[in-house]
Amino acid sequence: MKRPEKLNTDILFLVSPNYGLLDNWLPVLYELKKRKPDVKITAIFPRSEIVFGITPEEVTTRLGDLIFNKVIFKSRAGFWVLADNLVHAKKLNEKSRIVNVAMSKIRTAIRLYGGSAPAKPIAYLVEKMIRFVTPVLTGEKHINLDEINRQPQAICFDLYAKTKKNCREVLDFFPKTPRFSILHGLAIADYEIKRGNTDINRTYKITAYLHSEYERPAYKRNYGLKDSEIKIVGVVRHDPLWIEKIIQTKNDVPKLWDKYIFVISRPAIDNFLPRENKKEALENIKKLAFKKLNCRVVVKLHPTEQKEGLYEEVFGKDAYGNKWIYSHSHPFLLGKNSMFAVSFYSGVAVDLLALGVITIQLLNLKPGQPGGFSMDYQKKGLVLMAHNYDELKNHASDILERKSNVMLTLLYNYRDYFAPIRKPINIIVEDICKEL
Repeated sequence: MKRPEKLNTDILFLVSPNYGLLDNWLPVLYELKKRKPDVKITAIFPRSEIVFGITPEEVTTRLGDLIFNKVIFKSRAGFWVLADNLVHAKKLNEKSRIVNVAMSKIRTAIRLYGGSAPAKPIAYLVEKMIRFVTPVLTGEKHINLDEINRQPQAICFDLYAKTKKNCREVLDFFPKTPRFSILHGLAIADYEIKRGNTDINRTYKITAYLHSEYERPAYKRNYGLKDSEIKIVGVVRHDPLWIEKIIQTKNDVPKLWDKYIFVISRPAIDNFLPRENKKEALENIKKLAFKKLNCRVVVKLHPTEQKEGLYEEVFGKDAYGNKWIYSHSHPFLLGKNSMFAVSFYSGVAVDLLALGVITIQLLNLKPGQPGGFSMDYQKKGLVLMAHNYDELKNHASDILERKSNVMLTLLYNYRDYFAPIRKPINIIVEDICKEL
């Protein structure tokens, strides 16, 4: 296979720990590209699993494909693959799955058994053959990090990425490139990270943009940052101009659906949200929506979530399109037009508060079950908490009958933790532009 040409890039966007990071960085990268159309931005995915989160129908993906000049991702076989855009990366990742899994197993075997002196020549030949055969079988264009023919002028990422081995491969390759960090989620980062402060003698400049003043101690403790390297900007994607832009995008919810509950979904995971717990929660939502309130349900799947069949089982496959639907529209749109939202645990609840929409966090943990960390939003007074149907029904009644009173306390807490900063997008864009 012909080697790709040298890749020019001014900015690397390191996508980790999940695809949701794009949602937080998108307002900045979009504005940056608008101001400097010639700037070359490359998105790089250090794990193929993160590429699964790309949904072509999502507005974040569509806007991302207007921003990124190229996309690089690590295949299952452990090769860096060059793609034209996000959608192309997803197609390549899915198309080459079987071949790359097989090659991954062979490469693992080589590492395990090819270390002895007699086996080294054979291991070398097999590795060389894999490197030649894999792109032929998959149609992938493989690239090495040293084929980026200039040092990027900036790395945009979440500072948490430097605790991940797969991310350090990228970061260590560009040891002097200035870095800019935004947290991937919307929880207050006031926890301690193991192995966080691993780069005290750093050779790069770093600026971390925090959602809240409450995060400052953790960033100093976990990453060794100085106060001068920290800027409190609030939630960047809550900039009113960005919210307005997103709200004007296409909505796939039928126009006649003027009365629905917005369900912010999350995959069933044994150590967090067991399948039986999720099923029970969905049955409670169904009872509230279809029987008590006579309204519909719009479901937004999590970026890492595959259709498990639970919604079809509980809400009814025959009722799809009439009483409930999945939606690819942005949460801003879905929340704005809903009666209220129900989540299991999601930062979208904070997004909706910025729009004046209330979220009920429904989590029916049984005694002794893991998942206590999921009470974070409840403890901070940013959501209403329901453990069963009666609590869910009572909260729904409160929202519908006295929404302004309920919202008052939640908004007070939101403004305490995520105090809105005037034009946060401009603050970050101007910092990055200084490096270009």
